[in-house]
Amino acid sequence: MLHIEHKADKPIYQQLYEQIKRDILVGKLPAGTQITSTRALAKELHIGRNTVENAYAQLALEGYIKSKAGSGSVVNILQFDIHQSATEQVTAKKDSIFTPSYKAQNIQYNFQYGSLDAASFPHKLWRQYMADVLDGLYAQEVHQEGDVQGDRDFRIQLMKYLYHSRGVNCKPEQIVLCSGTQAALEIIIKLFPYANKKVAMEEPCYNGSSVIFQRNEFEILPIPVCKDGIELTELASSPARMVYVTPSHQFPMGAVMPIHKRIELLRWAQEHDNLIIEDDYDSEFRYNGRPIPALQSIDQQERVIYVGTFSKALSPGLRMAYLILPTWLLPAYQKRFAGYQCTVPLIEQKILARCEF
Repeated sequence: MLHIEHKADKPIYQQLYEQIKRDILVGKLPAGTQITSTRALAKELHIGRNTVENAYAQLALEGYIKSKAGSGSVVNILQFDIHQSATEQVTAKKDSIFTPSYKAQNIQYNFQYGSLDAASFPHKLWRQYMADVLDGLYAQEVHQEGDVQGDRDFRIQLMKYLYHSRGVNCKPEQIVLCSGTQAALEIIIKLFPYANKKVAMEEPCYNGSSVIFQRNEFEILPIPVCKDGIELTELASSPARMVYVTPSHQFPMGAVMPIHKRIELLRWAQEHDNLIIEDDYDSEFRYNGRPIPALQSIDQQERVIYVGTFSKALSPGLRMAYLILPTWLLPAYQKRFAGYQCTVPLIEQKILARCEF
């Protein structure tokens, strides 16, 4: 039974969306079940029809329900059995590691993390910009090694985009292009200025990041994640000199860190001369409204190292990410990476430099 709290802080459409989603996941609404029409449910709950439509639209967008001609909306067939036993889940997980799937053509919705729909990639524009680069006046440039930090024109374009979309304040000299988030973390680790190799990480967190710290002999200090992000009390009592966070959309729990916690986190870093790695991996994606400003945008003491990627907005196959270093770390970067070459193909940088973000 659906229940609406009219005095709650949470919007009514979100209450409705969450309750229906929960009923689907626990099996109360099995696949094929017809969902009450928006008109009937609005009348039953004494709420506006637009409110119900917004909740249904969110469920449809995430693949929980789908419209069926002449029948309204029905519960979709999910591509996994959420009621599997623990043993079955472990077995399925092991099998998926060693047995590739060749039935992608039969999958309507693919929820596998890191796998993007090929149809969403801008093939036409990419081919057009590639032709412009290869046939243009500066075609010879793509056959050179280029700057270790990345093409300057592209870094300028990226700087402008990040300022307008995320509020990030930086100069082109602070931007370093690299082949993925893991490569960005490898650079940060090589610049880590403290002898105490302890890093605090959200628990749970992105395993692709934790493995980099482990391989570089860092001690990982797991800090629990609350409904509004990392638990700052436990962080403050830890001996960590650096923390890795995803404040705009915590991975994988989805929490958004509110402004008061962001200020408190910055204060922790400033007072103890610590570092914050802000992984802003999917800030481009919002169902509505503008993206949340980055933590870096309110950092006045340069304690934040900002990491971003094009894997979610374009394709993980591009292997293109970037980090923004505080100015006080630039001399160490220039000394440590003198003679290195940029790990991102220059032709890809030139193509993206032509895009209007």
